[in-house]
Amino acid sequence: MRTEDDPRRLRALLPLDGGHRQRDGLRVLGLNRKERTHMADRLSIEVEELPMHSQPFPVATRKGNTIFSSAISGFSAESKSVPDDAAEQIRNAFANVKTIVEAAGGTVEDICKVQCFLADREMRPLVNEEWVRLFPDETSRPVRHTVGGPLPNNYVIQLEFVAVTD
Repeated sequence: MRTEDDPRRLRALLPLDGGHRQRDGLRVLGLNRKERTHMADRLSIEVEELPMHSQPFPVATRKGNTIFSSAISGFSAESKSVPDDAAEQIRNAFANVKTIVEAAGGTVEDICKVQCFLADREMRPLVNEEWVRLFPDETSRPVRHTVGGPLPNNYVIQLEFVAVTD
């Protein structure tokens, strides 16, 4: 049985070369157990039919039962492009939200918050139409925050969401 002053316990905490530690006879990276567990819990989500970001991050991340998306555009999985038509981009963006949350193991019912970025705030009626289509139960809709401003490329919309699964 190990005690607080047991030299084997002390040796288990001493760093070895390269930031590694000896723990129960095994060399492990110089992180405590809590840090190793938290790192292992986070899962990057990519969706084959949607393009990967040009930057080094996934379309979504799942940590435990929570799913966080990055910016989701109106990219069309069928045409492999972003259409010029604003209504079509908005429709695609909401369809992409559904695809991504499901790829991460959730459903649209798990979505708690949506952040909506619009190139033109006058497009809110088009957004509201797709919003009601994706979240038809008015007693169980996520919150939404809409911000207007310039977007990259020819995007008229980008969405981000947070979902919590059971």
